[in-house]
Amino acid sequence: MQTIRLTYRSDYRHLYDAAAMLYRKRFSRAQNLGARVVIFGSMFGGGLLAAATGIGLNIWNRDIPVVPVMIAMLVLLFIVYAKVLIPWQRRMSIAAIEAVSPATQMNFTADDDGLRWQDEHIDFALRWSGVEALYLTSGAIAFMSGAIALVLPLDALQSDAARRDLIEICLARMPPEAARNSRDDKGIKQLMAAAG
Repeated sequence: MQTIRLTYRSDYRHLYDAAAMLYRKRFSRAQNLGARVVIFGSMFGGGLLAAATGIGLNIWNRDIPVVPVMIAMLVLLFIVYAKVLIPWQRRMSIAAIEAVSPATQMNFTADDDGLRWQDEHIDFALRWSGVEALYLTSGAIAFMSGAIALVLPLDALQSDAARRDLIEICLARMPPEAARNSRDDKGIKQLMAAAG
């Protein structure tokens, strides 16, 4: 295999997005269902709070209808959670990481031994046998190994054809089961079809 060398500026948003998707790739449907039950259970608790608020307001003033207040509170909770808290938490997490370790020039290499990421502080090698899956985020190719996802930004490669070529090289060298799982990723399928 001809060695592939790329240099790009690291961006923690790509790592954050890949990590956010990792649990769906790593864990079984049953495990993901369990996590959703916990999430929806906490939302149900918020719903009970909304109901208590509606009932409390109705007791305080009989002219305030209970059901519309409960629905309004649930909608408000959902909007605050989805549009305010999640994006805020993402921005704060990325800012905290960048404050401790500012983004630098990253050197990426793919060769017969595997994949390697290097900058002034990092020298991380991942052998082909350790790549468990590939998947795409909105801005990067993610390489899953154990509890981590390593990323290569899509814009480090010049075109969809170059991205496809790299993915084909990876699929050919990683373990067969990992390659099969990777081919099932929606983003990988779309990229391969678009570049083909």
